Amino acid sequence: MTINEMVLQSQRGNGEVLAELCEKFQGMFFRAARQRHLRTVFEDALQAARESFLRAVRDFDAAMDAVRELAKDEAAQAEALGRHLALDHVDAIYASDLIRTMETAAPLAARLGLTVVPDSALRELHFGAWEGRFFSEINTEDPETLKHFYRDPEHANIPDSEDFSVFQKRIAGRVRTIATEHRGERVIIVSHGAAIRILIADILAMPIRSIWHVSQLNTAVNCIRFEDDGFAVLTRMNDVAHLRAGTVQ
Repeated sequence: MTINEMVLQSQRGNGEVLAELCEKFQGMFFRAARQRHLRTVFEDALQAARESFLRAVRDFDAAMDAVRELAKDEAAQAEALGRHLALDHVDAIYASDLIRTMETAAPLAARLGLTVVPDSALRELHFGAWEGRFFSEINTEDPETLKHFYRDPEHANIPDSEDFSVFQKRIAGRVRTIATEHRGERVIIVSHGAAIRILIADILAMPIRSIWHVSQLNTAVNCIRFEDDGFAVLTRMNDVAHLRAGTVQ
């Protein structure tokens, strides 16, 4: 029986299948419990992890519907970007090698007759213990750390997360290397919200703690001109004209 079939059987009230499903994911419960045991008794954390999983099983259909709707919306935005980004010539397209950025870049690459170059150095910030979790959930469990994350991200102290100064060096360094390798050419780079913000902070010499004051909507266009000596000029930021059926020049 597949995991999906087990979830469906559990939703229909099959207690034996639900128990088997819990057993199958017992390791996940222990990992989640270990992450929380500094704030709670280990057994309580283990039970909390199990209860979270059971809620996820019950809400599986609703969650998948929401994910599908979000995916359709993001796909439509990517298609709009590909249709309306009016460029007479592009020499290369790079993207973070994560699925969502590769899918965003695909319609644009197809229109321009290019192949997307996947690049792991363009990935989003690694959130450590927060990876894959909803901010609403984190806000319920640890609102002070989340508040600190927005006000002073360099010192938010998220367990096992990537240091923001390291993150900035990774993103800005890779973008500048790409610019050097393609001097005099036009290159498109598709990345992520925090990655783009940290790059803008680097170009504008802004403190890292200011990055959340920079708006970046989904599929927004930012334009950077690099001079021969490496001097960078931000010429456009957070442009979403393509989502209003206009044309981005």
